[in-house]
Amino acid sequence: MTTIAFLCALKEEEEAISKKFQETCEAKVEKISSYTFKVFTKGNVKIIITICGCGKVNASITATLTIVTYKPDYVINCGVAGGFDKQQKILDWVISTNFVYHDVDIECLGFKPGQLLGEPTEFDASAKLVNLIKELEKENKFPMNIFYGTIASGDQFVSTDDQVQRIQKKFPSVICVEMEGCAIAHACSKFNVPVLAIRALSDIAVSEHDNSVDFTRTCVVASERAANLAYLIVENFNAK
Repeated sequence: MTTIAFLCALKEEEEAISKKFQETCEAKVEKISSYTFKVFTKGNVKIIITICGCGKVNASITATLTIVTYKPDYVINCGVAGGFDKQQKILDWVISTNFVYHDVDIECLGFKPGQLLGEPTEFDASAKLVNLIKELEKENKFPMNIFYGTIASGDQFVSTDDQVQRIQKKFPSVICVEMEGCAIAHACSKFNVPVLAIRALSDIAVSEHDNSVDFTRTCVVASERAANLAYLIVENFNAK
């Protein structure tokens, strides 16, 4: 049996993905300290879903607890994000190929942008899961675009021109921004667990208007879009 853990920062994101599996599976709810885990079994896939909370520390704590407790074969960060490409539209999908921290800066000591002492400059996503989604893209006529590339994480909501310009200068390959993905990937790297982020765009950070308004307006439907793709991944594992 394959075990896949889905980590969501927000309640809206967790509810969206849980709803997809509750249509065909019954959830077993497990409590560990202040954390609640929903455990589903669908065919030959065991699914773990939990809320990690916003930000890098919350994300890394939850990822570590999930890995140690459930020993997943894959960890997937599923939810919403801010687009970082003017060709993107709200509700498009973004799939991680790698992750960076956009708010880490110790360059004065000789480190590269986003690099922590003793750590790499970026963390790779699972090539197997990325290729799986590319195959799904070939097989399905999705109503939105899918972008593959670098996801940047930091403890801030990116909305100002100064924030955007700083990130673009330091990390020109970034295609979306959020607050948890790189921390989850960092934790997964310590335990050799393959990781992926599935993000539906709730807003476009590089737009010329206040993207926080779009985030508030579209968070729920973007969460549902991300959950749809997560569900397809599980279906694909069951089809094998």
